[in-house]
Amino acid sequence: MRQVSAFAFSVLSILCVSTTAHAGAFDYLAENSCQQAVEEKVKAAHSDASNIGYGGSKMSQVEQNTSVKGKGHFSSGGNQTSFTYSCEYNIVSGDASNVNLQMAGATASN
Repeated sequence: MRQVSAFAFSVLSILCVSTTAHAGAFDYLAENSCQQAVEEKVKAAHSDASNIGYGGSKMSQVEQNTSVKGKGHFSSGGNQTSFTYSCEYNIVSGDASNVNLQMAGATASN
């Protein structure tokens, strides 16, 4: 039976952690970039939008693009409106594109 040296095991562990860290960094950049693009779209449609919040983001990466999907809410005119969004983030260019925003019905806030 062949034994794996402690050195080889250490190198493999570092490579796995490094790859995970890079993926996490791209997820963070993708999420932030897409949320900024969504916020611009919300404010373009509702100039008095405030208290914009996000939650439930999910990301998937294919080659150099990270697809971000999530949900959020904002206040406007005394109402609370929820929305879902999707966006593509290019990890090479750092650009967010294909921003799709779906508004749900507004509900009165207290």
